[in-house]
Amino acid sequence: MSARLWMKSVAHFLPVEQIGSESGQGDSQDWRQLPNPRVAALTSADFYRPVNAALFTAISELVEAGKPHNSAHVFTTLQQEGRTSGHLGKQLTKALTDITTIGVPSTELEHNISAVLTQAYRRGFREAARSLAQAAEELPEDQLFEHLLSIGHERRAASQRLAAIREGRA
Repeated sequence: MSARLWMKSVAHFLPVEQIGSESGQGDSQDWRQLPNPRVAALTSADFYRPVNAALFTAISELVEAGKPHNSAHVFTTLQQEGRTSGHLGKQLTKALTDITTIGVPSTELEHNISAVLTQAYRRGFREAARSLAQAAEELPEDQLFEHLLSIGHERRAASQRLAAIREGRA
């Protein structure tokens, strides 16, 4: 998934009113609003790039703790935790800056979430294929079928999760 598309998705983790409050507009209590349920169904494992997963996790933890999660609070939290230094810190800071300044219409949220989920779902099948190929070379014969079944169960669970999120059940 492109970083730009991911940033659009995470930017919408914030309620629209809160994005306005960062520029000095809106109610100071806007951060207490719940995120979109489909965004809440995402996990850090849905993101391909580790920096995106780390930033998503940081925002999610603030939301779950009932704390403000606008860009200023996210940055302050990352800084307090010592996560803004070094190479990963620079990546986190850049990603946060990008999602803060990108200016995405809220009407794109569902499409962006769908793209994140679809790419994570397909990535799981590529990983399953690699795992099966490796197993064919390395596992004893009596373990091959069980390995295949475990991958099948994992992929079925992923399929059911994707369907539930798309249908609004998650």
